[in-house]
Amino acid sequence: MTAPIFGKVKFIFEESFEADFDGVTYSKIGKNRQVSWMNDNKMEFDKRGHLIKRTFYDDARNYIHSEEFVFSDSLLQSKSHLSFIFSYLYDSTGKIVAELVAPNSDSLAMKLKHRFAYNEKNQLTEVWEFDFNGGHVSHQINEYNTQGFLSKETFEYQDGKEYIQYRYDTLNQLLKKEWYDAQVGLMERTSYAYLNGKLVSEFWEGINKNKVETSTKSEFDEYGNAISVLDVNSKRQIHDHEVNTYVFDSDHNWIRKTTSINNSRFYIVERRIAYY
Repeated sequence: MTAPIFGKVKFIFEESFEADFDGVTYSKIGKNRQVSWMNDNKMEFDKRGHLIKRTFYDDARNYIHSEEFVFSDSLLQSKSHLSFIFSYLYDSTGKIVAELVAPNSDSLAMKLKHRFAYNEKNQLTEVWEFDFNGGHVSHQINEYNTQGFLSKETFEYQDGKEYIQYRYDTLNQLLKKEWYDAQVGLMERTSYAYLNGKLVSEFWEGINKNKVETSTKSEFDEYGNAISVLDVNSKRQIHDHEVNTYVFDSDHNWIRKTTSINNSRFYIVERRIAYY
């Protein structure tokens, strides 16, 4: 889960550090990242709150790459991601009907990547995905319950089929999401709990041959930030227990996060936030 960003944010710059903890105070001891795929980054937003650019840096603040997003009347027109540029087509009501893709070096060589279809209630019902040669990759079919909420997603591939089922409570809050492989059976299950309409915990289980092999329980604060993440292995032993604490600005966006993993590895992430 990604916590929402509050207020009219112009940009957010995040930096990650390895830290030390003396039992009372966290202190930075050097540039480092909690996990290998995380990088320092700067997120830039327009006045409507759309993310328009995200730039990634290494520990020495050297530029790695950036992603750019172009909007018009709140509709995403294109995005540049790594070596590719994506473009989007919409119908007269503003629903996306196609995603096109091309290498950044040849933006005129656009090819269809995804095609979308809707029902009379304007609900997304089908998504077709294609490879760069125009070949069929997958076909997604969506089903909805009587309240209009997504109840099942089916993914058809050349070599098999998968589907995800969704269950809701009487308040239409998502209670459970289950992912199945048509041949293997249940693969993953996620359960959700709420308090006063806000998500407070999420419990994910990885399943093999009807047995839970791994699980992760995440707990959230009132602003949607993860305050505890507990990973358990197949022997029901704790693999990692991550505890996060936050310092917030007046708009309830966090500007400093301290992380303790198994009370032995410590990290600090700092944010500089500018508002319009």
